[in-house]
Amino acid sequence: MLRSLVGSEMCIRDREYYTALYDAVMAADAKLPAGSSVTIVPLVDGRILYDTMHARFHPLGELNQDVTYTDFYNYLNCLEVSPCWGWMNSNETVRNTTYQISTSLNAQIPKVIADTKSLIHNIQVVFAGNLFNEALNLSLIHI
Repeated sequence: MLRSLVGSEMCIRDREYYTALYDAVMAADAKLPAGSSVTIVPLVDGRILYDTMHARFHPLGELNQDVTYTDFYNYLNCLEVSPCWGWMNSNETVRNTTYQISTSLNAQIPKVIADTKSLIHNIQVVFAGNLFNEALNLSLIHI
């Protein structure tokens, strides 16, 4: 089983994240058969969304080439309906703050693994590390 959080977790604090992840590990142990593995994937550095997309035309602006992703992100933020305000934001300070929050949340993963290790019986929990961030950084080097 893979456990990956997508981004809405940016609205919670470290302790809430720790508790939610701890509870998820314990629930997985209670429900999965013995010998199962659970891989926890950390939050990815979502700044890549803006960095790679901001100047491209959004499908809504493709025909007249008048709406970029930055325009679209700003519109969603203005309406307060953005699915990921912290990452999809033209304000670099907001994106960098969101990165700091995700880094802090990711730091809870090894703590949860250590704290549940002696309590779980059916599963082995594995932390994927920053695999996705490393892959993204490598892919950007080769573009």
